[in-house]
Amino acid sequence: MFNKVVSRLASLSKTLTVVESSCGGLISASLMSVPGSSRVYRGGTVAYDTKRAKKLLLDDDELHARLIKPVVISDDNDDEVSAYVNSKKHWSGEAAKAYCAKVGTDYAVAEAGATGPTFRPEGLETGFSVISVADRNGLVAQRVVRSTHNDRERNMRLFADAAATLLSIAIDGRLDRATKSRDDRAQLEAWEREGSFVVVKGNKMLASEDDGGLARLAAAPPNGTKTFLGLVDDKPYFSVDVDDAFSGKFVDTRTRAPLLPALDATLAIQATALATWQRRSAWCASCGGPTDLVSAGTRRECRNCGAVVFPRQDPSIIVVVESRCGCYALLGRSPRHPPLVHTALAGFVEAGETFEDAVSREVEEETGVVVDAGSVAYLGSQPWPFPQSVMVAFSATADHTQPLQVDPAELEAARWFDRDAVREAARVTDAAVMDPKVADSIRHQHPDLRCIIPPQGPSENLLFYVQIENYELTVTTRQRPG
Repeated sequence: MFNKVVSRLASLSKTLTVVESSCGGLISASLMSVPGSSRVYRGGTVAYDTKRAKKLLLDDDELHARLIKPVVISDDNDDEVSAYVNSKKHWSGEAAKAYCAKVGTDYAVAEAGATGPTFRPEGLETGFSVISVADRNGLVAQRVVRSTHNDRERNMRLFADAAATLLSIAIDGRLDRATKSRDDRAQLEAWEREGSFVVVKGNKMLASEDDGGLARLAAAPPNGTKTFLGLVDDKPYFSVDVDDAFSGKFVDTRTRAPLLPALDATLAIQATALATWQRRSAWCASCGGPTDLVSAGTRRECRNCGAVVFPRQDPSIIVVVESRCGCYALLGRSPRHPPLVHTALAGFVEAGETFEDAVSREVEEETGVVVDAGSVAYLGSQPWPFPQSVMVAFSATADHTQPLQVDPAELEAARWFDRDAVREAARVTDAAVMDPKVADSIRHQHPDLRCIIPPQGPSENLLFYVQIENYELTVTTRQRPG
């Protein structure tokens, strides 16, 4: 993800500074490790003890006074833990704005939190970090990232990666779906005249001939199904689902989207999800009559019985099972995947089943491993329109000495990988590894790899195949990618 941040900033001729607390300089180090980072990175500060670090914090009396101002327990902070977390929100937000203004960069990212293994105040038992991103106009993004454990090294890596993810989103902007305008025909027609168009062909997206990224056209292709996606900085975006007669460089959204900048990934996923649903819902499930697209392509209405149909997402779970000692992670190999590629375990939620029960059932059905009671913890969610799912992510623990009993109908193999194996796989993975040619190239370049894992998605709620570096799903809690 840091590669993507540096590349994106360089393409925009933008600069960045960093101020860290609990990450201890890991954000800056990760940026500096990327070749070419000197074009965008202007330096950073680690201020671990704020009260004694005024000279490190721009030697600014006013900023220092704001940063050490205590957050008292009140209606909004009804306990010490809440007050402590909110104090870090205040710290990182103020620091990000001040560094951007004083250093004169286009962006600043600030991070503050607690990594463990011990915590104050009492009641705080696992790590957290508040990450803030500011530009020259002020604060543009802030997220609280929570860990499930108190391992300092792993938390530092988790929070640094989360900073890169939030930076990627802040740099690219957010998609406003503008739902209240979907039935305003005059407004939609005006937006079409000035909009950009993303082209899909079912589950494939039109790629740019130049760099393979998401193509954005200035005019809609003829004879396609047009859908309003939303606004980005008041710029309207539409998708067009075309038929086979339209030629161009189309690539699989499933494998390409994880490699795109955050906004492009959001647009590609949304366009693919809507196109897939539109193609599958031409006929009414109630009476069999034909349906028409309404609300700018986001609903269908039956001509016969008047039933209204909305886009459908079937819930599924994805889980990283960790050993109780924290040294191993359970990954599976599907026969559909290229050799050596392993992923987190996943499956559909059955009717009347809770997400937690689905996690326990799927892990046991696929591998024979029984997860520890009460260990299933929610991490995040993502759209997964292949064909029409929403994927809900969890972590869990289990006794790794249990015998593996792999269901051959589900998996080709399953294995407990140690942390070094997963870290090395994460280090070398930055490509569409579900493409057999790409996976084969990685295997030949790195013959000692014990597994290949898919790359991290470019935005907080796009887990895609899930990168499991340090056995953490590298996500934070943004409500919706666009």
